[in-house]
Amino acid sequence: MRIFLITILVLFSVNVNADVVERPNQKYPDQALKSYSWLVGYKKCTFSVFVNDDAKRFMNEESMKRYFKLKMRNFVRDVELVDNPKDNNHNYLYFNLELYRYNDKTKIYYGLVSLKLDSSVNFSGSDARIYELTTSIAGSESQLIGFIKQEIDLMVEVYAEDYYYLYDLNSKHNKRVN
Repeated sequence: MRIFLITILVLFSVNVNADVVERPNQKYPDQALKSYSWLVGYKKCTFSVFVNDDAKRFMNEESMKRYFKLKMRNFVRDVELVDNPKDNNHNYLYFNLELYRYNDKTKIYYGLVSLKLDSSVNFSGSDARIYELTTSIAGSESQLIGFIKQEIDLMVEVYAEDYYYLYDLNSKHNKRVN
């Protein structure tokens, strides 16, 4: 019975996602530009990674940074990820991976993967909102590295789509103003 329950849990966790999404809505471009123009206002992001103890078993912070930076270079070339910027002209990018062991007998883990961006302290817009993508993740030890990389890939692709959407909106808006 336990093996059946564990099998169902793994299959269910792979196919069901609970997401938190706070990103620009393409149906309302004026509101998206008003709330997220800071996303394209700065070409640098302070980049930090948090990986909890259970997740370090699969990917440590350094390997997570390298993989994430590689994906960012492929999809969002305009944004430079820096560790220690010299000024305040940058946004803040946080990537978090939290995994927890289901119990001591199984080798199944569950948790959350999240990508968050916050505006620069120099941003003077009126309606800045945090940009956030968070999704659940679960699987066996043999599956998790692939699942983690897959989630990073998807999050970077969504971020790239939003970034270039806002970049185009901002360019059109600036042409109308000038």
